[in-house]
Amino acid sequence: MFQRTLYLIVSVSLALAPATGLTAESYQPKSNVTRGIYAGMRGVIKKTVWGTYGRESAYMESEPHGGKACVRCVSDSDEGSCGVSQRIELNQKAPKAIKIAGWSRAKNVEGEKSYHYSLYVDFQFTDGTGWPMKLALFDTGTHGWQYAETIVTPPKPLRSASFHAFIREIPGTVWFDDLFLGEADGDNLLRCPGFEEADRYDVSNRGELFADLESLHCNALHTYLSGTLEAWDDPPSKGNDVRDFLDDAHRHGLGVWLTLGLGTLPIRDAADPNFPQYYCVNGQWGQRWTEALAKAARFPFAGLSMVPDEYNYSNGHVKRRYTKHPDPKVREFYTNISSYCDCPACRKRYESAHGRKLPESPGSMTPSADDPQASRLRFRYDSTTDWLRRSCAAVKKANPQIRTDSLICVSPICSDNWQGPGIAWDRAGYEAGLEYATTDPYILLHNYLGDSTHWYVTETTEHLAAASPKRRCGVVLEASRLRREHRELAPVEVYGSALSAVWHGADELAWWHYSHVMGISKTPENPEASRANVRGVYSLLEKIDPWLEGVTPEPGIALLFSRASCDIWRLHVQPKDARPPFETHGITDARHASVAQKEVLYFLLRAGFPTTLYYLDSVAKEELAPHKMILVPFPLAVSQKSAKLLEELAKEGKRIVVVGYDGPVDENGTPQNPHVLSGLLATQDAASKGRVVFLPHGVLELAANRDNEKRTRTERIYPSPLNPDAARAISEAVTGKGAPGMPRPLMTGRLPEGDDVELCCSTNARGEQLLLAVNWDDRPRSVVLPKDARFDGPPAEAYLLGPDGQWGPWKGAFRPELRLEPQRALVARLKTD
Repeated sequence: MFQRTLYLIVSVSLALAPATGLTAESYQPKSNVTRGIYAGMRGVIKKTVWGTYGRESAYMESEPHGGKACVRCVSDSDEGSCGVSQRIELNQKAPKAIKIAGWSRAKNVEGEKSYHYSLYVDFQFTDGTGWPMKLALFDTGTHGWQYAETIVTPPKPLRSASFHAFIREIPGTVWFDDLFLGEADGDNLLRCPGFEEADRYDVSNRGELFADLESLHCNALHTYLSGTLEAWDDPPSKGNDVRDFLDDAHRHGLGVWLTLGLGTLPIRDAADPNFPQYYCVNGQWGQRWTEALAKAARFPFAGLSMVPDEYNYSNGHVKRRYTKHPDPKVREFYTNISSYCDCPACRKRYESAHGRKLPESPGSMTPSADDPQASRLRFRYDSTTDWLRRSCAAVKKANPQIRTDSLICVSPICSDNWQGPGIAWDRAGYEAGLEYATTDPYILLHNYLGDSTHWYVTETTEHLAAASPKRRCGVVLEASRLRREHRELAPVEVYGSALSAVWHGADELAWWHYSHVMGISKTPENPEASRANVRGVYSLLEKIDPWLEGVTPEPGIALLFSRASCDIWRLHVQPKDARPPFETHGITDARHASVAQKEVLYFLLRAGFPTTLYYLDSVAKEELAPHKMILVPFPLAVSQKSAKLLEELAKEGKRIVVVGYDGPVDENGTPQNPHVLSGLLATQDAASKGRVVFLPHGVLELAANRDNEKRTRTERIYPSPLNPDAARAISEAVTGKGAPGMPRPLMTGRLPEGDDVELCCSTNARGEQLLLAVNWDDRPRSVVLPKDARFDGPPAEAYLLGPDGQWGPWKGAFRPELRLEPQRALVARLKTD
């Protein structure tokens, strides 16, 4: 990676100031839905054939071993690293011996002779397995030019090699020159092995990347760079490596989204000023992150992620890094700290807010229901929300045109527990000013915290859109298996997930990962199929992009998801010998509150009800104006503010359906007498403009069974059959048993029984209605659409996408029934009067 370690902490005021005389720009792609893909930046930002390992190295013309140049690498701590890297294709037909060789000189290199100062090569066999850490070692200390050579004989043919020349995890300065990698009796396969200036530059990789993205119909590139990169300190003017790449991407019609990486500072020993340090949003690390974002925002990116990749507000990062530190005091400190962050900055903030000391850590990431520990969770939400607010403000001050995104890799947003990262997603959008809630939950195959049915994509999108009143969001998708032991995705899981995300509110899409789609990683079994499916859905989205201006799900049912109820349920039910202050109906599953709400959402979507998810905790009355029907599926923990909102909506004539609970506790878990929603439910039979309905908790048992709640990466999971009685009860409640003006499902005369068809409508800025129909099954399926003028004749325009990635105009009819062949997706712009 192109990374430099920066030890100087720049003041906030300086970091937030735009460069004098430079106009902030943002290269935004010209489309209503951005079509992105993730790609590594090694070899494309810099024009040199040598990539960077750790800290930036320097080309030197003084005292080379041969020719006119060499490379110098400096590491100034036990945590530092500096070197050069290059990937080489070997593509052996039969195993042949490989020589690793080169020259190096050294000054004040500490430690014993080892891999820390070496030529270091990781090989990959043609079958995709690895053969790592083959070394040619140099002496430590101080010495002149020294030759090192190793010949290794592979047990089977080699496909490629990742070659590194570095000093790593020890202090010292070294020089490299005249390096070699190749078959022992063959040619040197390294480019620019002597670091001569005439051979040093090559932009073919950049051109190849841009050509590939154009072939896939991408107009967005998502990537990672270090937040300590020294390029951020330079003016974002012509000639800067980052600026040069962004300008080139812009000329190719690409906007670039960036997620920064920012680790902790090196710790030499227990006397080091950097000891101790924490991965904490309230302390030095959080301040450095905000400063790094402000620096990067001076460059013309399209968007910046406000959260580091795989962010967790915990001590896990520093524990993993420093529990093997050579200093025993450092090692002991990080071995014994708790999972929760309890640094001085957190203690000071907590005591200021609560008037008491931060409670002793419970030792795990899930607090108990007693007040001090429950307040710790709220404290984490407050801290992270404020940190995001500061970061969004810093980016907008430096460059108002950049989108503030929020990729959080593998962080759950729905179906389970989001307490680990300390993020309440709706607070990030409503309070912190985050513009595009975006996450990569490894939706289909990694399957960490949610079932692996494709509906998890749609559910995630609904939650992300609900996280902000502007309802803008992005979803990161999978185009293939990510590891060789995983199953391959069915084609419809690739392009169907993308279309479903768009129809439910996503206006940023990105595939993980370019190396898989293009077959570089050798991970997918059939990368050609992945490419065809990505190319197919992106070219189709490009074709229909004019439809997608201002597209939002069709108004109908507003489902108010209660985040507080998920938290309070888990806090009270999970501890051993728990005695919750509310009726649990004998259920001990800590996930129950989130799963129950999920299953209501899944039922409505699978039946084709027009449904839009909002957070009960944050939504404003104005946002619910388009909806005639309000469904609250699990209001266990409800604030007085939310209760008042529901009462006002009922008085205005909205139909309100409450399921399972009547708010026995408030949003903090404090028991309420009378219950928070008792006033609302008292109007059930009273004369009012609206109609309030309460359904008992048993209705939440929507899944006939939960056999598909598996943690699997080898099976394709289909939705569970439904409990017909529970499904019918909810259906009759939300439709008023067919009352005029109430939402109707797009699939009539049936309840889903395990077949897997998706039908939904969205509305664009011009008021046009857009239909999406997906047959996720491997068998033909037919559905009967309701009697509706929209479906009486052919659509204004429609296209059908198939499992080969090919699409074309659809000339079919909606009546008497809509028939879809296996794994087909139909998009249609319906005729208007």
